[in-house]
Amino acid sequence: MSDAGFDPPPPPPDLAPPPGYVGYTSGRDSARTIVTLRNVILLSLVVLAIITAIQLARTPDLIDTSRDLIAGRITVDQYEDDVAPGALSIAGQIPSIACIVLSMIWLYRQIRAHVAAGRRGTWGPGWAIGGWFLPPLVLYIIPLLVLRETWKAADADVPIGDDAWKTSGVHPILWVWWVLYGLAPAVLAVLSFAGGLSVQVGGVGNESTVEAARDFVDHAALTYAQSVVTLLGAAAWAAVVYLWTARHVEFAQRLPAPTA
Repeated sequence: MSDAGFDPPPPPPDLAPPPGYVGYTSGRDSARTIVTLRNVILLSLVVLAIITAIQLARTPDLIDTSRDLIAGRITVDQYEDDVAPGALSIAGQIPSIACIVLSMIWLYRQIRAHVAAGRRGTWGPGWAIGGWFLPPLVLYIIPLLVLRETWKAADADVPIGDDAWKTSGVHPILWVWWVLYGLAPAVLAVLSFAGGLSVQVGGVGNESTVEAARDFVDHAALTYAQSVVTLLGAAAWAAVVYLWTARHVEFAQRLPAPTA
């Protein structure tokens, strides 16, 4: 008993959430942000696909112009004016860069939400950004593994605290995307290098420009293939972004509501 004649009340219980717990409200907020990022990514992919399709449609004219130069029907200056990158080509870099940056943020926020829910895997949030810049760069092996684990971690059917999510399967579209975005471009790059395909038109003197035009005509099939792979890769990434977002939203909706 105290001097006042009664014991002081006990200290309040520790109301901090247990490690790995994430509240229902915070999970919903994370899902809303990820949905917004998804929408902007999909929009940038649509713009990129439209620009790529226009450039693909222009390729036959570029081939004819290259043949005119080789045959001597036009001058080097006329040729370089016709094939020089236009405003459309330059503008095409904007949605591409936007898609890359936003995709990193999109993936980072998913992994961070999973970690907050107690689902810690091999690849932490930082890998959603750094993994794209580490070897093997062209093949994007690390992003493939990060996306694979992110899909597994968003398994809403596995209760929080149960590590059974690590044995979940992964959607096959991930492998389709990797073939189109990682493997196929690498193969085309090797074929282009082996065939001596010039990466740009022009150079020092008329002879180098004519040789570049000849390479362009001789390897027209590779040019078409690169554009088609770009279009298919954009479609595959759009599918990945859409499906991964939908899975994360379902996961966030099943997170336990905070107790009173």
